[in-house]
Order: sequence, then structure tokens, then C-alpha cells
Amino acid sequence: MKILGKIKRKLDVKKQLNNKSKEYENRFDECAFKGNKCSNFEQYEAVITRWYHTIEKGLAYVNFRAGFGKNNMDSLLETMDNYIKDGYDENAFFFQTSLSVIHIVVQLSRQKSKLFIMN
Repeated sequence: MKILGKIKRKLDVKKQLNNKSKEYENRFDECAFKGNKCSNFEQYEAVITRWYHTIEKGLAYVNFRAGFGKNNMDSLLETMDNYIKDGYDENAFFFQTSLSVIHIVVQLSRQKSKLFIMN
């Protein structure tokens, strides 16, 4: 009988750990972002910030080339579009910052393309 009691206690502990693991997984799913799919404001803030930071990093290179980071720019624009469609505040600081980054990229790309035409 003692063995059955020990097995039952071990199974109970394992069940508790499994429940705790599922709880953490649910918390992670609520707070984390996966790809560009967002289900709340905080996820949008994280994803948009991540995309514009990767683009900003590309701007820091000395040999900036027009058209760099196209995939990141596409992802940023798609996420921003979904953010607007979901009715979130377009005046949020991170959203305005991303617009500024996009503006800088467009300006630099135009300048670079003029240099290529002139040479």
C-alpha cells in the first residue's frame, strides 16, 4: 500500500507541475508576440517597436543602400495597417516614432537614388 501512495503522490505532483506549465504557457501567449499577429495593444507596441528598431539599425550603417530592409519595412507597414484597422491610437509615441523612421528611410532612399542617377 505504501508504494501505491507514493505513486499517487508523484502523479499528483506531476499533475500540479503540468497545470503550472500550462498556466505559464497561457501567460506567455497573452504577452508575447509571434510573427506579426497581435491580439492586444501591448503586442502591437512590441512588434512595431521591434520592426522600426531593426530598420533604425540599418540606417546606422555607413554604406546605406537604397531599398535595404525591404522585408522588415513590409512587416512594419503591415503591422501598422492592422494596428489602425483594430482601432488603436495613431498618436501613440511608438507609432509616431515608427512613422518618423519610415520618413527618414524614404528620404535617404530618394537621396541615394538621385546619386545613382547622377553618377
